[in-house]
Amino acid sequence: MKDINVQTPQVQRMIQELEACQDPWNEKAVQLCQEILAKAEADKNVLVQGYCHARLARFYYRHSDQDRCNKHIQLGIPMQDASGDGVSLAISYNLLGIDAVNHGDYAIALEYFQRAIQSDKTNPRSMGNALVNIGHIYYEVEDLDTAIRYCHDGRQYVESSGDLDAILLALEQEATYDIWSGRIQEAEELIPRIQKILTQLEEKYPDVVYPDLAETMIYYYDAQGDSEKRNAAAEDFLCRLEKFDEYLDYAEDAIWIADTMLNVGNTEYVGRLLDHMRQPVMDSEIYHIMLEFIQRDIRYNQMIGNVDRCQQLESDYVDISIKKKKEDVRIYRMNVNVRTKIAELEIEKKRMEDENRRLMRAATIDPLTQVANRALMNQKAEEMFEEAYQQRKTLAVEMMDVDFFKQFNDTYGHQEGDRCLQRIASILKSLEDQYTFVARYGGDEFFIIYLGLTDNQVLAKAESIRQAVAELSMDNLGAPSGKVTVSQGIRNSIPKMTNKVWDYTYAADNALYQVKKTNKGNILLLHSAEMNEAVLADSTME
Repeated sequence: MKDINVQTPQVQRMIQELEACQDPWNEKAVQLCQEILAKAEADKNVLVQGYCHARLARFYYRHSDQDRCNKHIQLGIPMQDASGDGVSLAISYNLLGIDAVNHGDYAIALEYFQRAIQSDKTNPRSMGNALVNIGHIYYEVEDLDTAIRYCHDGRQYVESSGDLDAILLALEQEATYDIWSGRIQEAEELIPRIQKILTQLEEKYPDVVYPDLAETMIYYYDAQGDSEKRNAAAEDFLCRLEKFDEYLDYAEDAIWIADTMLNVGNTEYVGRLLDHMRQPVMDSEIYHIMLEFIQRDIRYNQMIGNVDRCQQLESDYVDISIKKKKEDVRIYRMNVNVRTKIAELEIEKKRMEDENRRLMRAATIDPLTQVANRALMNQKAEEMFEEAYQQRKTLAVEMMDVDFFKQFNDTYGHQEGDRCLQRIASILKSLEDQYTFVARYGGDEFFIIYLGLTDNQVLAKAESIRQAVAELSMDNLGAPSGKVTVSQGIRNSIPKMTNKVWDYTYAADNALYQVKKTNKGNILLLHSAEMNEAVLADSTME
């Protein structure tokens, strides 16, 4: 579970016990999950509540209780989104998508599966399941090539997750689509892997029966024209299905097998298969699957000449179609409700993101000049210094201030002084790129850092700043020139192991001091932190 270490020791133990359950679908596991949920509700722990709702939804889906499943999905999604639990959110969207597929709503299902992918791109199991499910949608709309591609991509994700059940489903689905599209060689490569995973699952869960391989072999032997082995595989499938508790998990598979066996005229087998599946399918109230099942039942009875039964089934088909229309309205309303909640969550999420950006900006941007403040300057300077040191690039730090700024404020007032700083900051901000960063150091001082530039390139940028300020032609009667000018001190060199950012700032400040002392309105570039005759001889004054 996400962030399990931040939970209380009691909750940690309960969640670890739940996740260690050999059979996560039994009543003991669901009871434990409900206990964790009750405690999380009492503690107002949104993360754990969302986690439990996703697990309970999956449990009730597994036990064909779609109403309870949907209830936990709708309760869980807002909590999972709020807590950032992408794994649980992906489970919820995957379940919604599967339910939509079961009701024949493929467009809605595709949207939910895509949301599952977006919810948790870091979890291979979630990604893989969603991709495999999308592959199934493409099968339903008769695009086998795309279906295979999605199943193949999804299988690669679930294989890296180590989830044996998910791997078996992905392998079996991909192999089946390969067979149906005539890619027999590709299917033959997957069949031994299905057998291997099946063996591992049977060793892990000796009481659970898996009909998956038998189903794949029906299609494989049918494609090979081997009727004896096909019929043996079909008997194996039915035998396994009779021992399987959750028949509805294989309702659609039974429909596909009925088609295969009806196509070869094996009505005796289809009769037994339909008899075995009829009650759980007709009790499911999943009308899309019920109608698909009745279609096969009608076809079967037509082939054996049972006219009366065909007429009764056709009447049943009409009745169920009417019920399906009513059910479609209910499902539509549920999906509208879910999607409305999703839209509300997205609006709130955007509002929070905008607010976070505003707060982040307020924390890192100087409100007067709208360039970076000291906090962001310190962070960015360290990052650029480290890059320069690691990659052996030059790093230049420039300290710049406005000449005779006190006199400017005394003459024109602080409001005009602020406007002067804003106009200069606008010039600096226009020069920012991947190699240049600008910040307000304090007062009328600005800090500029250049990465990977030669002396000439740095001086060209510094000169462009000086010229742009001159072109503003702002009066300053307190200055000998009568105009606003700036002085600039720079240090440029490749950082050494013993250097720190402060060395560069100190050197640039010394260079600025030298300019202010001897020739305001000019630029001095140094290569060292020291200030002596040798350093000045190696410097550049413009």
